[in-house]
Amino acid sequence: MNTLDPASSEYLEEEGPTEVVKVVAAFNGMQRRVTEYLQQQVQVLGSICHDLQAPITRMLPNAGMQASSEAASWIALSTCCRIGELLAARWEHVDLEEKIWVIPAENSKNGKPHQIYLSDFTVAQFERVKEISKETLWCYPNAKKTGPVCSKTVTKQTGDRQRQPGQKIMSNRSAAPHALLLPGGKWTPHDLRRTGATMMTALGVIPEVAERCLNHTEENKVERIYQRHSYSIEMKEAWQRLGEKLGELVATKHDSTPASLFTG
Repeated sequence: MNTLDPASSEYLEEEGPTEVVKVVAAFNGMQRRVTEYLQQQVQVLGSICHDLQAPITRMLPNAGMQASSEAASWIALSTCCRIGELLAARWEHVDLEEKIWVIPAENSKNGKPHQIYLSDFTVAQFERVKEISKETLWCYPNAKKTGPVCSKTVTKQTGDRQRQPGQKIMSNRSAAPHALLLPGGKWTPHDLRRTGATMMTALGVIPEVAERCLNHTEENKVERIYQRHSYSIEMKEAWQRLGEKLGELVATKHDSTPASLFTG
């Protein structure tokens, strides 16, 4: 069996001079991750075999959420961003003409800036948000427009619409307490992030690129040294593929609800 095959269970021998051992160890580490992702993709393709029929495409518009919160869900899904990064965003970092959103280091979980290429689908959602936020500095301003909205705002609205049958409905919260309830269990806006990356891999995006779109940092120092490619072109294509697919799904009515799409 060819040990350079990413799906192979065989690994190169980690022996020889120190530098060679480090390089081989880094390669083996990357191979293990690729193998895990390939196995995951097989499961993903099995769970979404009906043309990626995402329940969110028909549930969100009928969930009675605030328009800005609904748009936030779409943006989180189509960019794979963290919901907190989006709610803290300022318009100075969003260029809708160039279709670029830069998450500054101070808003990024790993403390590093992250540039996201916006698909037409995502641009349309940001335009909805801009119409609502008007001339404020923040994409999601608080009531007094003195700063960003609470980072838990969208999470609360999502949770309010996932009350179990028979569970007490909280007063003055949501008139559609079961609108986002899925058979697979409760989900949060953070799950949309992984769902977006999972959809990317199902659309043919390689795992390494999907991880970069998530703004994950390589933990292995040796691998960081030898892995210099930025993948910016591939990332742009990945976001575009995801946006196009979501656009197709939103424009198509589906009846089935594969809850497994929200896992991963």
